[in-house]
Amino acid sequence: MSCHEQLHNPESYVYDFQNCDFDGIAQALLLHPLNFSTPHGTADDAWMHFIQPVYDVIDKFVPVKAKRPINKKVSSKKYPKHIIRAVRKKAALWRRYSRSKTSSNKAAYCEQVEVRKSLVFEYERTKELNVIQKSNLGALYRFVNKRLAAKSGVGPLR
Repeated sequence: MSCHEQLHNPESYVYDFQNCDFDGIAQALLLHPLNFSTPHGTADDAWMHFIQPVYDVIDKFVPVKAKRPINKKVSSKKYPKHIIRAVRKKAALWRRYSRSKTSSNKAAYCEQVEVRKSLVFEYERTKELNVIQKSNLGALYRFVNKRLAAKSGVGPLR
């Protein structure tokens, strides 16, 4: 598979430049007579005429490897284990309440909602206090700017 073909099919293979023959590439490019003749046709044709020897050298001296698929998980906030446990317990209590709608199940669920809410509030409060206690102005600005940034593409409402 040539370098030009790989540009049009990038999801399956990539060049392995960590295991390539750099000395061979350097020698091949030094010995190649670069043709700087008057270009004919479009700018794209002139570029392909100029870059084709580089593609040929890459194809000759750089091995190709299969590209590993990357599993992109949507990352949510990273909480400590005790908060994650509280979230799971809340979910389990909700499933139990949705199966049998008794007042005791609802009370247990509502109590767990409050526990989880207080744990998250305390965790966030502790993080903010740690930023303040650092007495690092850069860390404070970074913390505030992360809060003001809108990752969804919609600006923050003020």
